[in-house]
Amino acid sequence: MERGKVKFVRTPVIFYHKIGYPAQEVKLQNLFVTPENFSRHLRYLCLRNFRTFACREYLENGNRSRAVLITFDDGFRNNYEFAFPLLKKFGFTATIFLVAGDVGKKVAWEESEEQHPEELLTWEQILEMHDYGIEFQSHGLTHRHLEKLSAGELREELKTAKGILEDKLHKKIEFLAYPYGTYNDLVKKIARECGYRAAFTTWRGPGRDRYEIRRMGIKYNHSLIKFIRYVEWGKRKK
Repeated sequence: MERGKVKFVRTPVIFYHKIGYPAQEVKLQNLFVTPENFSRHLRYLCLRNFRTFACREYLENGNRSRAVLITFDDGFRNNYEFAFPLLKKFGFTATIFLVAGDVGKKVAWEESEEQHPEELLTWEQILEMHDYGIEFQSHGLTHRHLEKLSAGELREELKTAKGILEDKLHKKIEFLAYPYGTYNDLVKKIARECGYRAAFTTWRGPGRDRYEIRRMGIKYNHSLIKFIRYVEWGKRKK
C-alpha cells in the first residue's frame, strides 16, 4: 500500500459532540443527541454484535466487518454524565478528542457559531474514563481553525496539546481530530511532523490518506434508520 494511505472498506467511523438535552438558547442544537437516542444506537450495535475499535486498531485493521469506531469531539462534560454510563452499560469504548488547553473550563470558542457556554470534562473525570478504557486523543490546544494558522502557530497548537495530554494520561498521543473538521496540506504536514500518525476530519466520503480520515456525524435530528444505514452500509441518504 502507498505510504500514508489508509484502506477502509467496511469499518465506519462515527462522531458525536454532546449527549444531553439542548437548552432553548442553544443555536447549534444538531450537535446534541439525546441520551435516549444514544442508548438506541448502542443497543442496536450490541444486538448486531458490533465491536468498538480504538484509533490505533482502526488504523491498522480498519476493514473489519461488525466493527465501529465511535468518537466524540471537544470533550464536553455531558460525555461523562450521559454517554459514559451508557457505554459501560453496553460494554463499549469510544475515543474522545480533547481540547487540551481548555480541560475543566466552561467555554464558548471565539471561532464557533455556538456562543452558549458549555462545560468541558475535568481531569478527574477524564482519568476515571481512561481507567475504564475510554481513549483520549488530541483536538488541538485551543480549538482554532488550523488552516488559518502559520506553520509556527500550528506547531505550538498541535505539539503543546500533545505534550499536555501525554503528561496527564501517561500514554502516547498519536491521533488528531481537526477542530471544525477543516485542514489543508500544511496542517497535515505539521501534524505528521509533530508525531501524529493519523488525523480525522468531519467530512464524509473517501479521504486521500491517513490524515484525511472521514467520519459521519450523528446529529439531533437523525433517525435510528439513518444511524443503521451508516453503520451497516457506510452511507446515509440526504
